[in-house]
Amino acid sequence: MKQERAKRKADDVRKAEYAEMAEKSPDKGALDKFKRKPYQAAVMLREQGRQMTEKYDIGKGVGASGKD
Repeated sequence: MKQERAKRKADDVRKAEYAEMAEKSPDKGALDKFKRKPYQAAVMLREQGRQMTEKYDIGKGVGASGKD
């Protein structure tokens, strides 16, 4: 019984907080964070992979290009 009341109370608090957030506009710092370029990690990983292929001659062995 207490768990049900606690869950309802938590739901009510969450709904009130969402309503409050909907009325306010986000601050400038939050807006700037959402305007960043997406997938920055993917670009970094691709560049690191390229550097590794050059440094360790990865991808130039038997079967890498489909030719044996």
